[in-house]
Amino acid sequence: MTCALALTSCDMDLAPVGSLDNGNAVETVKDCLQFRNGMYMNLRSMGTWIGTQSIQGDEFYGIVINGNVYSGVSSGNILSNDGDLSGAWSSSYSVIADANYFINLAEELLDKEEISAVDKQSIARFIGEAKFVRAYAYYVLTDRYCNAYTNVDPTSTVTGVPIKTVYEPSGNQETYPGRSSLEAVYTYIENDLKAAYDALAEWESLPDTPDPYTGLVEEHKQYLVAEAPILNTWVVKAMQCRLALLKGEYATAKTLANEIIESGIYSMTERADVEKLWKNDTSREIIFMPYANNTSELAAALGTTWNSVDPTSSYFIPTASVVNDLYTSRDIRRSVFLSTRELLVDGSTVVTPIFNKYPGNPNLNEVADNNEIRNKSKMFRLSEIYLILAEACYETQDEAGANAALSAIRSRRILLYSSSAVDYSGTELRDQIRLERQRELIGEGFRISDLRRWGLGFDRTNVSYTNAEVAPIVVVASRITYTPGDYRYVWPIPASEMEVNPQLRGQQNPGYGN
Repeated sequence: MTCALALTSCDMDLAPVGSLDNGNAVETVKDCLQFRNGMYMNLRSMGTWIGTQSIQGDEFYGIVINGNVYSGVSSGNILSNDGDLSGAWSSSYSVIADANYFINLAEELLDKEEISAVDKQSIARFIGEAKFVRAYAYYVLTDRYCNAYTNVDPTSTVTGVPIKTVYEPSGNQETYPGRSSLEAVYTYIENDLKAAYDALAEWESLPDTPDPYTGLVEEHKQYLVAEAPILNTWVVKAMQCRLALLKGEYATAKTLANEIIESGIYSMTERADVEKLWKNDTSREIIFMPYANNTSELAAALGTTWNSVDPTSSYFIPTASVVNDLYTSRDIRRSVFLSTRELLVDGSTVVTPIFNKYPGNPNLNEVADNNEIRNKSKMFRLSEIYLILAEACYETQDEAGANAALSAIRSRRILLYSSSAVDYSGTELRDQIRLERQRELIGEGFRISDLRRWGLGFDRTNVSYTNAEVAPIVVVASRITYTPGDYRYVWPIPASEMEVNPQLRGQQNPGYGN
């Protein structure tokens, strides 16, 4: 099965390239393994969907040599026919179609007597993994095309996205689903995550047994480690923790965050190793990082959202506020995330700040010595869990816990940081947590979601760079502001979907017409 992420069809059940129409495609555990590989390919790709949301926020400017890359998103000219925005919709539903197809057929195998008990254990595990993938795809949709759960009445109709639970390809437009409530979509995600957790927990509890095909002993707990390339119960908990924060279920988020932290499996990257975390893709704070290599399973060129492989060219640069104000000189993230390039602009060289969080892992280049700016996708990290814990503690009036979680990050990022010298409270504590979340997660696709749920606007107009030559290369149209509650925080349902699905008529997000 080939990856479905390039598809742009409006039919949510369109078969991905690779003959998914064959009802006999899933008959053995070997068949399941083939589909499982496709699902992990989808997961690896989904973990890279961070560029568009990052560019939309207050941290990056487009520059005049970027060839209008993400121009609509960057300038705030958000339209329902923008392909940069609609791609996440069609890709997500293609991933969901893949998962539905596999789950429906694989579950039938569990009732067949000719399938051995050992194979059924593996198949149950694969089904659990597929349900996690489906849940993650629905999370991607809600995080882009829906308002924050805490900002609307989540039980209201058309606050969510259409839900597809089975693979039923059809050209009959009357059978296409309309939008569900946001509560219904989140409930569906939560149920899938619970099923995924239960299936993976069952697998992890089994004794190690020889693989019937290879004879090798498979260790059922081998992926309960940092930098896990395969899903496990801790990855599911990390997703549940993130979801609880988004729902405003702070007590649950706090409990889950503490369980992950106290597991002892993960540890925060120390200051001296932060560069290795991002360049070499290695650290015990990484909870889940889908496998990638430099041949058959290529890592995404994450850094190309901002920088060209041509060292004299770039597409987006950090704003003056990020460069001048976000990090202190003792913060290691300043030197790791920010750098400079000599860009060639209209025949002249301009020394320009660049965003370098994804500098390219040398081991992932297809061609040796060519920096293709490829890095593995770090879908869940312990630092995010600490940030969730800090926010959840604040919201549950546990200021001591919030300060401790905040210090756990800063002490590993800031030279000579003394947690005993800092004791924030009230709104200052809240603002420090939000500031730290921006510092740590910049360029990872969280910013627009955070500003939306916090009810904040932003001002992206400051071009007071230390080097005055930088300001003239900033695209004027990208110097914009969002007011609190700006309708553009929620992306429009793609125009192509609105045209072909009669159930979506009248269900477009506010600000984009019908």
